[in-house]
Amino acid sequence: METVLELKKKYANAIERIAMAEKIPDTSKEIIPEGILYLSHPFGGLKDNMVEAGQIANRFQKEMGTKGTIISPIHNFSWLAYREESNGYWEDIYHCLVLLSHCDGMILSGDWKKSLGCCIECLYCVEHDIPLYVEAKEKHHG
Repeated sequence: METVLELKKKYANAIERIAMAEKIPDTSKEIIPEGILYLSHPFGGLKDNMVEAGQIANRFQKEMGTKGTIISPIHNFSWLAYREESNGYWEDIYHCLVLLSHCDGMILSGDWKKSLGCCIECLYCVEHDIPLYVEAKEKHHG
């Protein structure tokens, strides 16, 4: 795993990199991967995002049953203070990537393309061949 400063240098422009990509590279799947799945959802320190991520995780867990286990870093790391200062944020995302590195796949949900953390997690998956599943907007709101 890179150091915090290396992560910051490598991923500081993650939102722009995702915006320039026409589609998520080949790791994106039409079906939900099985195993331990990381739920990537915008947070920004907002309680409403935590509640929404919990609802999405619950829905996916019910849908998957015992074929998968949903991990929500928003909930897992809720004891960390959400820190926007330069290295505080990057230390927090470091811990998220350590957790993600042990997962069998990742689900992207919510308005993830506008979230620096979600874009970093997406790029990390692409670089480490971790399967991605993008939640359909109609499922998300319906």
